[in-house]
Amino acid sequence: ITATTGLPSAATASTSASFQAAALAAANPRIIKDEAYCPANEPDAYARERCKLDLYLPDQSEPFPCLVWFHGGGLQSGSKDGETKWGRSLAEAGIGLVAV
Repeated sequence: ITATTGLPSAATASTSASFQAAALAAANPRIIKDEAYCPANEPDAYARERCKLDLYLPDQSEPFPCLVWFHGGGLQSGSKDGETKWGRSLAEAGIGLVAV
């Protein structure tokens, strides 16, 4: 895919190099599974079991965009657990994903 930026060619080359460096740095994403977002002493068993999120993070020190994904199911069904392939792909592209 080629995009026209309207930038002079030197700026375009610099921007392209920055994106390539970020993509290489993001090739090994950090994945953190089942991070609780409710207190450990939560009295509701459902909340203790289900209120967890997964993080798919680019392996880079620079700021990066991040998407927050809430699965559907209306507290009846659904799960964040099916997002591993998608989360890894986004993180490898330099975009973080929080799957809730």
